[in-house]
Amino acid sequence: MLAFGLGLAAVVLLLRSRPAVAVAMVGLAAVVHPTTALWFVMWIGVALIVTERRARPFLLAAAAVGAAGAAWMILRGPLSAQAVRMDPAWLGVLATKDYLFATDWPGTMWAVAALYVVVVFAIVGFRRAMGLAHTREAALAAGLAALVGVFVVTLPLISQRIAVAVQFQISRVFWMLDLMAVVYAVWALADAGRWRPAPRAAWRGAVVAGLLVCAAVGRGVYVSWVEHPERALVQYDLPKTAWMDVMTWLRQTPVGTHVLADPAHAWREGVSVRVAAGRDVYLEEVKDTAMAMYSRRVAERVAERIGALGDFATLTPASAHALAVRFDLDYLVSTRTLDLPAAHRSGGLTIYRLK
Repeated sequence: MLAFGLGLAAVVLLLRSRPAVAVAMVGLAAVVHPTTALWFVMWIGVALIVTERRARPFLLAAAAVGAAGAAWMILRGPLSAQAVRMDPAWLGVLATKDYLFATDWPGTMWAVAALYVVVVFAIVGFRRAMGLAHTREAALAAGLAALVGVFVVTLPLISQRIAVAVQFQISRVFWMLDLMAVVYAVWALADAGRWRPAPRAAWRGAVVAGLLVCAAVGRGVYVSWVEHPERALVQYDLPKTAWMDVMTWLRQTPVGTHVLADPAHAWREGVSVRVAAGRDVYLEEVKDTAMAMYSRRVAERVAERIGALGDFATLTPASAHALAVRFDLDYLVSTRTLDLPAAHRSGGLTIYRLK
């Protein structure tokens, strides 16, 4: 999200005719999250080629060098090992990440993606025809068209489950189209009629803005007071919960401590063992499967651990000890009462010793 925000700032800077700062902002986004920044590199890069006539030869040369470098990296360089088909075992670990495989999307997902494209390019065309478009707006549209083109061209690779194509998560180009579709939809709602005499045009924008503000505030009130009343609006530190108390205890253990916890703990508790306790964990289903995307070896390890654990809710002292011996585990964090030596308790959570 931070990388996306920096990329969006680059888009604004481009519209404000500050291309050098826009490029620097994209570079900063690349430091934060390279695969997200990659799509802004293409979006801003194509837009700059369209708008910056004096620099166009240099930009085209840089694009050619970049394309050649990317081709070398994939075909002969450090990414060549990823130019292979993912086998069923590798794909099995990624089963929950269905957004990666556009060729398997249901019709509803394709309809949403198509809607983004239609809304963006239809409104860009209309604004240009009416003489309302920003001077650099067509350049941004060209950049978005390039992103859609890359998505379409790589669909056969996604269909064949070529690892490097999957790893680039090319479907994320629709984040940019989603953003621009919303921007243009808001413009159409707020400013419709202003390009021709209309008695109600003067207050239309205020009404639309008011409705959007009310919807946003209403959603925020619901999330803050109904869905998650335990969460503070602003908080400088992690909440003092039973989970955090357990994590604080684990932080006092040796650095090499290996913890067994519910694989779903990170999203259920809001912070993972690795982040809150600074200790490694047997399995974290969200991040470990995400990292498995980039390496078949990692995928095999994750699959092995998923299979060895089975259902965490049915873990027994015997199965916990077997896992401890096999994977060198030190502690188990659980909400269940088990016939194991307890090292620490907080709320409904217990840390059990496995050695």
